[in-house]
This record gives sequence, C-alpha cells and structure tokens, in this order.
Amino acid sequence: MEYVNPPDSFQQDELGVNWNDGSLELVELNPAEPWLIDPKVPEELEAGEVTITYLTHACMELKLGNKVMLFDPWLTGPAFARGWWLLHEPPADALDRLCNADLIYISHMHSDHLSYPTLKTLAERRPDLPIYVGDTSRPVFWYLDKSGVKLTNINVINFGIWQNVDEHLRFMILMDGVHPEMDTCIIVEYKGHVILNTVDCTQPNGGHLPRNVDLMMSDFAGGASGFPMTFTGGKYTEKWKEDFIKNERKKLLNYKAQLVKSLQPKIYCPFAGYFVEAHPSDSYIKATNVKNCAEDLNALISKQADSITT
Repeated sequence: MEYVNPPDSFQQDELGVNWNDGSLELVELNPAEPWLIDPKVPEELEAGEVTITYLTHACMELKLGNKVMLFDPWLTGPAFARGWWLLHEPPADALDRLCNADLIYISHMHSDHLSYPTLKTLAERRPDLPIYVGDTSRPVFWYLDKSGVKLTNINVINFGIWQNVDEHLRFMILMDGVHPEMDTCIIVEYKGHVILNTVDCTQPNGGHLPRNVDLMMSDFAGGASGFPMTFTGGKYTEKWKEDFIKNERKKLLNYKAQLVKSLQPKIYCPFAGYFVEAHPSDSYIKATNVKNCAEDLNALISKQADSITT
C-alpha cells in the first residue's frame, strides 16, 4: 500500500490488518471523580509558600513548598516544523529553572507542549529529572528514540490515581473525553489546595471535573488548525474565511467561559495560547488566523461570574 496524497515528510508504512470480534469497547474512569478519594483538609499557607510563575505559552512553574514542578516546557526553538514560534520570550534563566525543577508534567505529544529542542538541553544537563505523562494509547514520547534525546526518568502513569510527591504534594492525571488517545489534563494538590490545569483538552475528563478549586487554568486562543487558512478556491473566499474564524473563536470563548462558570474556581488563568506564525512564509496565515484575546475571555467570565478572580 502506498500513500500518494501526503507530502514525503508524512510517508506512512503499510498498515497491518487487526481483526476483532466486532464488539464495542467502552473505556471510562471509575470512579468518575477520583480526586475525592482520600480528601485533604486545606491547611493555612504562609506567604510565598506557593508561587505560580508564567514562563511562556503553556509552561508554568509551580513552587509548592520545597518542590518545583513545571508544566509543558516549550522554551526554545519553533513548534510544528517552524509553523509556531513563542509569542513571549521566556525569562533568561528559564532553561536553568527547568533543569533545577523537581518534576515535569507533559500533557500531550504536540510540539508546543513536548518540545524536543527544549528537552535536548534538559537531557544534556539533567537526563534523570522525573517527567510524568499519562498512559495514552498514542504515547506522548512516541518519537523519543528517533529524536536522539536521551531522557532516563520518564514515568507513564495511569489515569485517576493520586501520585504522591511528598507528604504535602500530590497530583493526578486525567484523560480528555474527546481525544483520550492523546490528550490529558492534571490536578495538583498541595496541603489540600487544588490547581486544575485542563491544558488543550476539548472535554477534560469527559466533563467530570472538581469544582471550587483554588486555581484553574486552560487554553483560550484557538487557531491551532491550518483550516481554513490553507484552503483556496470554491467557497473559501477571504470573506468566508473571516466569518468562519470569527464564529469559531466566539464559540470557543463562550465554551471556556461556561466551563469556568460551572466549575467556580477561586481564580482563573487563561494560558497556552501565546504562539505566533512568525516565519516570513507564513505571513498570510498570521494575518488571517486571528486568535482570541485572554482579556476578552476574562471580561466574559467576569460578566457571567463576578465572584471568580481573573
């Protein structure tokens, strides 16, 4: 079998045939709300005991007591074959902070979250730093061997089970309801205080999520697809593209606002949308692919649920 439509870079080996009995297999998290197992009473925190620092795009640094945890470190180089570039330059010491962290969570295999240029630096300086990923059917580190990056402490963990870091800190990875084969989100708890990071999930944990968490963060921008910017002819006029993009961004904004409103976190932080099509050959896509603004989402949330800090 030869695939002639994709470009050479996407050549696919012939697919094998797998037979089954034709039955339907359902996969669900049981219990549906596993974070309620072994609940912790929130303890009073000292000033500065917990700090959360935005480094760039989807990379957050969490200082939780004497532990430091990083989310999705894309700190150098482009993503998606030069298609995306960081909108915000990371702090000058970002790679040092990465290498000095205690643990890393990587949500999924997309290169704005799983950045091999970033991990190459980590592997050269501290290859044994613990990295945690969910046990997705499409492995996060699917192309690790081909990448040449030598990491020695990758931990693939089951969904919905608390992972204890120390006596005060634990976390739990959950799957996405729409893309369970590859996408995940995470709950982090420190001394009973809860952080929910839904990252890029379309329907995190199938809609079953903890309410009234201390901090919730999620993506907001949209614009991750090449559609319709790379389509021409027929109905794909500039006006059609403009209207389509505007409508899609509006739907995403309303969905995020409704999700945040329903979960009632104390604080909401939009992130994971700070990329730009900076390569000169992508100037048309950059101009056409308008993204949501974090300020617009925050304003919509404040209008619908003014008790939530944004």
